[in-house]
Amino acid sequence: MNIAYSYAGSGPPLVLVPGWTTHLNYFWEEPFSLLFGPLTDFVTLITYDKHGCGLSDRDRTVFTMESERYDVEALVDHLGLESCNLMGVSEGGTVAADFAAVHPDRVDRLVLYSCTAYGAGLAPEEFRRSFVEIIRASWGVGSKVMTDMLIPRASTEEQEAFARWQRESASAEVAASTMEMLYGWDIRPELPDISAPTLVIHRRENRAFPPENGRVLAAGIPNARAVIIDGVAHLPPQPDDPHTIDVINEILGFVADGATAVAAADKPRFHTILFTDIEGSTELVELLGDEAARTAMREHDAIVRSATAAHGGTVVKETGDGVMATFPSASGAIDAAMAMQRELAERATTSDIPIRVRIGIHAGEPIEEDADLHGSAVIKASRIMDAADGGRILVSSIVRELVAGRSHVFVDRGTEQLKGLAEPIHLFEVDWSGGSET
Repeated sequence: MNIAYSYAGSGPPLVLVPGWTTHLNYFWEEPFSLLFGPLTDFVTLITYDKHGCGLSDRDRTVFTMESERYDVEALVDHLGLESCNLMGVSEGGTVAADFAAVHPDRVDRLVLYSCTAYGAGLAPEEFRRSFVEIIRASWGVGSKVMTDMLIPRASTEEQEAFARWQRESASAEVAASTMEMLYGWDIRPELPDISAPTLVIHRRENRAFPPENGRVLAAGIPNARAVIIDGVAHLPPQPDDPHTIDVINEILGFVADGATAVAAADKPRFHTILFTDIEGSTELVELLGDEAARTAMREHDAIVRSATAAHGGTVVKETGDGVMATFPSASGAIDAAMAMQRELAERATTSDIPIRVRIGIHAGEPIEEDADLHGSAVIKASRIMDAADGGRILVSSIVRELVAGRSHVFVDRGTEQLKGLAEPIHLFEVDWSGGSET
């Protein structure tokens, strides 16, 4: 039997026991790399395709915990690892916990992410039986059902790509038999035999593996700590998930006694930066007078702050006639900008005081200092805003790429040489009133 494996990074080895179906050709690409890629800055991450999946031998007929454990044993023996840090995700977490119970001297630390100790805890018996039958009878339908549970808020394109990956990873029979095997497992009696310090991480709204499964694991393992993190995704993480970094830092902090978590936190964080500006604010003051103009600006501030908060953003500061805000995701920033323009347009139908706002959005890694953001990413976002007319939203090509596959509609505005920037920037306008991308 041949087991394919792969590794990347530098530092102490962290062996990853993968989940249901696997394919190494896709492991180091998004969306999986969003979670596992940053780990390789601090550890040597080693993972493999399970027997029957991906690049490993596909002719699998035995589906037992012993056969799953054998894959892990074969890998760590081949690598010459007397002991190592071990991480299991999804179904692989049950295998990793079993390995740690059977070989306590070979596991230094154990990380269990989105896992269960007993398959019956995942769903009612009728659903479990029907789901396995669906996978066997129609792998296409089965993979789609599983995708809906694993990444429920992903775009249609992301869900279709993930379902294709599942079908390429394993045959219908292997996928069904592996799921049937998981549903039959119950390692709760083994949990007290795990002596390694253990970190159990679970997402609060995980539908595929409800968080109660994580609590059972943590309660049964003598030296375990449970961390419940916001989010709905089981695996893989989604590009606009602001809590993926929390999962990464928990893992790194645990496997390196907190040192790498501090280092990871010190690294520049990725922000999507939004600027607003009231068009013709000086003329507005001259036309309306100070008091009326200030009333209009306060209405602008209220609309902008409300939309920012509603889409997960934070107002960093006021800039005189506008604000600078930051968002953990590009889609959140765009959705907030669209909400601002729609609310302002609605306001215009009932108000005698006109407010036209231009908005610019860019994404990058600004310098964070004294509750403010600085650097080239901030400057570019501001210059993009300057290039917009009132009532319009302009974004950089980076922002457009970050939301590829979602429902936003863009109009290509070409490249522009913006004030103070060495290189021209490719700009796109967000169509917030509806239409087709051009």
